[in-house]
Amino acid sequence: MKPISPDPPARPHKIQTMLAPAAFAFLLVATAYGVLEAHSSTDTWIGLAGGRQIAEQISWSNIRETFPLTDTFSYTFEGQPWFNQNWMTHLSQWYLYEHISPNAVIYGTWLLGGLTFMLVAMAAYWKSGSATGALVTASIMAIGCRNFLTARPATTSFFCMAALWALLCTIEGQDRKTRWWPIAILLPLLVVWGHAHGSFLLAYAVLVMYVSHWTVIHYSAHKVNSLATLLIPLGILATIAVSGKPLLFLDHPRVLRWLPVLGYAGFWFAVRVVKPRLSAHPRQIAGVILVSLLGLILTVLTSPFGLGHLTHGDKVAGSPVYRNVTEWHPPFTHITTAFPSMAPFWVILGGTSLLLIGCVLLKTFNSPEPTDEPSGNRVLSISFFDWAMLLFGACMVFWARRFAPMFYIFAGPTICALIVMLLGSASASMRQRLKGTLATALLVAAAITGWATVQAARGQLVDKFEGGKERFNLLERVTRCDLIPDEAIRYLRDNDIKARLFLEWTQAGRVMFLAPDIDVFIDGRSQQVYSEQHYLTYLKIWDATTSADQIRAILDDARTDAVLLRPGRRSKHLLACMTSSPEWLWVLQGPRESPFGLFLRHDSELVRTLSKRIRDGHEVRSESPEALATLGLTIAATAPRSRDAASADIAWAVRCWRSAIEQAPHLAGWCQNVTKGYLDLGQPEQARQYLASLVERARDNKNNLISADRDKLLEQVQICQRIIASRGR
Repeated sequence: MKPISPDPPARPHKIQTMLAPAAFAFLLVATAYGVLEAHSSTDTWIGLAGGRQIAEQISWSNIRETFPLTDTFSYTFEGQPWFNQNWMTHLSQWYLYEHISPNAVIYGTWLLGGLTFMLVAMAAYWKSGSATGALVTASIMAIGCRNFLTARPATTSFFCMAALWALLCTIEGQDRKTRWWPIAILLPLLVVWGHAHGSFLLAYAVLVMYVSHWTVIHYSAHKVNSLATLLIPLGILATIAVSGKPLLFLDHPRVLRWLPVLGYAGFWFAVRVVKPRLSAHPRQIAGVILVSLLGLILTVLTSPFGLGHLTHGDKVAGSPVYRNVTEWHPPFTHITTAFPSMAPFWVILGGTSLLLIGCVLLKTFNSPEPTDEPSGNRVLSISFFDWAMLLFGACMVFWARRFAPMFYIFAGPTICALIVMLLGSASASMRQRLKGTLATALLVAAAITGWATVQAARGQLVDKFEGGKERFNLLERVTRCDLIPDEAIRYLRDNDIKARLFLEWTQAGRVMFLAPDIDVFIDGRSQQVYSEQHYLTYLKIWDATTSADQIRAILDDARTDAVLLRPGRRSKHLLACMTSSPEWLWVLQGPRESPFGLFLRHDSELVRTLSKRIRDGHEVRSESPEALATLGLTIAATAPRSRDAASADIAWAVRCWRSAIEQAPHLAGWCQNVTKGYLDLGQPEQARQYLASLVERARDNKNNLISADRDKLLEQVQICQRIIASRGR
């Protein structure tokens, strides 16, 4: 009788073999979705302007003496300190712009975002031991990070956070072989982070927590040492709480400031009960401490701000006034209406919570079969430090929505490990079914994400720039320069008008880069340069309840001599004040597809210089009908007071207005200027003839006027006829 041979192991279904390729494909399309976003980013242009200034002034042999330490971009805080803790990111962006291409700034940002996702995948792998889980974790983070990883220093900060966490997870994921390379990489990371973004102190806070966690567990078996590990950190935390310097909840009641103290006490007692294992060896911890000290010392020694580099962060993060900016709002207010949208965060948080509940139920009701063999994988565990970092990331994002990527970085690997641990107890057959289901879900998710990426990229980077906007490069498309009145900025620059310019602070960065000789009222550097009171004054100018006299007083006190406005609900009141004020001259109007109004103080040297350039034929101005109309207004407003000498200028202005209306009927409102110009020239009959020609044009179907332009033209003709009649009385 032949012996019965064992059955061969069941071959996995074809869809199960697609699990790894599906996870990798999902990560690729999710990465593209996460980085291919576009919005008006003033920080990008501030960084380029600051980086160019540093490159032009700095001497590497004497960095502290040559580094620009004071503001030169504003006229309100000129000469005041500028704690540019992001200077290395700014310099890197300028290097890409100047030595490679403007688009390289965006390519570099995309690369940094992709590397951030890969570092999170690395951390998740060392936590969970699952390559598939690591790829899925990074993919979900990529989707959630859309609108967060822009060409700004904050993206560098998130990259450094991901790198730090990946290095610590690599140490925690070691088995018998001690890994020293993560500790070696830690030193340059700390030094670079120290100059790339002001959040670098977070790295030292994390490392202190890591070393403290290891110390408490390592000495928990010794009663004396264990007591010291409780009392010393408790004393430090209590001192911080009593002094009014909270760790996380910077603007909450003092009772919440004691949460770190209570949390640490609970952690200490939990360690005494659970007695968790340690992965890092004492020599590694000593290496982490040494590298941290060296990194801090080198950062201070190489910083142009010296010890002030360590204290400025409190001013940046602790201002309740500047927290009115939407990115500092918590994630549960204005979820979809405020930027950045937090809808993806809540979807990811809710989906992850449901997935964890499902895994718990599966572990509860699907026990492994007795015949299952041990997998041989290393034992997974989630330390108290992992939970502390997850909680830390959650606290940060609930404090301010701008920290959502921080939550994904610190929480993602831990949640991935937890899911793998819960599913590890499932039977072999159940795991096979789960692999097939997951592979199918990932393929579907990759297809949907890929479609959404293509549609979003086409809509934001292509379709919005069709029809005469092909001149925008990728950098300008990603930062939505179509929403910025570049024509007005270039007009001031090209005509050598060194103005003190008031405009929206979200557009001031573009001015700082395109026209550094033009000073701005305020810009996106906010707390790095400006005071809270100045920011409130800026907001008051836009308030519809602020009277015209109050606005004039604010602009006068600041010595403002130029104002640039885009029409809209917010600027409606201010625009009305400017157009109705005799103190301000409307010198340039934007085209219909990108409207704006540029005003100069009427009795100023700027207007006199501009008037001379116009009459000498040296003025640089676009050929749009709107620009032509405001050219006529500028000519008429700066005409000589002598009636005889002014006649030629008024006639010139009338020709400008007539030509503008001829080219663009929607500018029919300027026919009032034409009528008044003819009357000033003593030519009422020419005015009547002109109005008659406008009526004929409006009624002639061959002109193909849209109904709105036709109605407006006829309405303005009636107004002009009344003007003529009133002059004749």
